[in-house]
Amino acid sequence: MLGYNLLAFCCVLLINPSEGRYCGEKLMQKMNTLCTKQLDCINVEPDLRQPSMFLRWCCSQSTCTELDLKKFCCGLVLKAKLSLNQT
Repeated sequence: MLGYNLLAFCCVLLINPSEGRYCGEKLMQKMNTLCTKQLDCINVEPDLRQPSMFLRWCCSQSTCTELDLKKFCCGLVLKAKLSLNQT
């Protein structure tokens, strides 16, 4: 399920190109590495924003830290778990 969310996130980047596309591509590379590791979300406040909103925010910051990316990845994991519980 996490892979599906990452794929959807990637599609948002391809469908919605903007001046931040280069930033978005760099973020995707980082997130593909970070989100597919054994992610430890204990004591991490998940970021539940939609992928396009997170991308715009992260690209508009002077620094978007690895912790910000980890929070977003944990948000994806949490959303996936919640959607599995609802079915």
